[in-house]
Amino acid sequence: MKGGVKMYPQTIGEHIKKRRLKLGLEQEQVAAKAGHTWLSVSNWERGIHRPTKRAMTPIIAFLGYDPSSEKS
Repeated sequence: MKGGVKMYPQTIGEHIKKRRLKLGLEQEQVAAKAGHTWLSVSNWERGIHRPTKRAMTPIIAFLGYDPSSEKS
């Protein structure tokens, strides 16, 4: 784990955080892309809550892939 980011993310929040940090973005910027608040993004990244189905479309666009369809 480097800088609090797992090399092989397991949760949707870990995927979001890894991509966000790779792009040098703040949670507010990701939130704007996803149509949610920075607090939602923070909660997703920390595993407090999972994104709703409605939020997944912009998250998948942000990530560039659907983490739920990846093979383990």
